[in-house]
Amino acid sequence: MSISAIDLHVVTWVNQHRSDLSDGFFIVVTWAGSLFMLLPLTALMIGYLLYYKKNADISFLGLGFGGAVLLTYLLKVLIKRPRPEMFEPLVAMPADFSFPSAHTAQITAFCLCLLLIVGKDRPLFYGLLCAVSITLIGCVAYSRLYLQVHFASDVMAGLLLSSLWVLAVALMLHRF
Repeated sequence: MSISAIDLHVVTWVNQHRSDLSDGFFIVVTWAGSLFMLLPLTALMIGYLLYYKKNADISFLGLGFGGAVLLTYLLKVLIKRPRPEMFEPLVAMPADFSFPSAHTAQITAFCLCLLLIVGKDRPLFYGLLCAVSITLIGCVAYSRLYLQVHFASDVMAGLLLSSLWVLAVALMLHRF
């Protein structure tokens, strides 16, 4: 089965399993992956790290999160994949291209950076933060399919791209 066939099958399946309650939930939760939400959170985090003079963490956050965002939008422009048009989207169709999913990449990069920054200092809090991060990433990723604005391969690419990017930055900066 080709990636296009899988994408079509997933978009169709998700469309067939929509409900009024889920519509409202996914319209709200998808915002967690937007730059509208993540840039202010990143600025607050940088302020916190500046206050405690954690310059290495600031560099990691800037390169990890910022680099993932830039790479995602660069790939969108280079690949120029159109968005799904099989079913009516539940939100206004974004004006940019579909591949990779920026919301998924952004929330993944932000959460991974947060985990790698906070985890080393607060091990008891780390387990809860992991569970919340996995849930949030999963909900945002699924929301992009549910809202009919991405294909499954867009979402998977956003997840993998940002995960590999943050891991590479962490290794480069000797965070492990």
